Amino acid sequence: MVAAAAVVDPLRTTKGVNDSKKLTASQRCECFKLLVKDLDDWSIGIASATEIDRLNISEATRVAMLRAIEGLRKPPDYLLIDGHIELDVQIPQRSLVKGDARCLSIAAASVLAKVARDTLVAGYARRVQGYGLSRNMGYGTLEHRRALADQGPSEFHRRSFHVKGKLPFTETDV
Repeated sequence: MVAAAAVVDPLRTTKGVNDSKKLTASQRCECFKLLVKDLDDWSIGIASATEIDRLNISEATRVAMLRAIEGLRKPPDYLLIDGHIELDVQIPQRSLVKGDARCLSIAAASVLAKVARDTLVAGYARRVQGYGLSRNMGYGTLEHRRALADQGPSEFHRRSFHVKGKLPFTETDV
């Protein structure tokens, strides 16, 4: 789980910032390069697959978000958070459903997190073979599910991820 915090100067906008899901991989990379120069501050927070398995995906998301906030040079005055998440911090905050499509700072954080995640997965792809990570980036494509059924999870995979409510993966799950 990768999360990002982005401190945006409202008077300075970065060209091309949008919801990361609406950008191509190359657009996200270009946007990332501009953001790291333009943002007042930014940070990435990561929760490992082991932490996701131990905590659950919702709690691991909170952990990654808190790590991103803690990585900032100074605590922000206010948090704008994508989705229905509330963080246990002494910083005023507001959650915005579909915030990455509605708010510049959330869109910027979404691009930072997605590029950081894709970079991590590209590194995993060089270390483990047979999962098609360089093509599917770890998403649950048919190719990826088949590899999990055939090989089982790698060191980078969550053990608690379910397909059709079943764990572990079997050929009938794909």
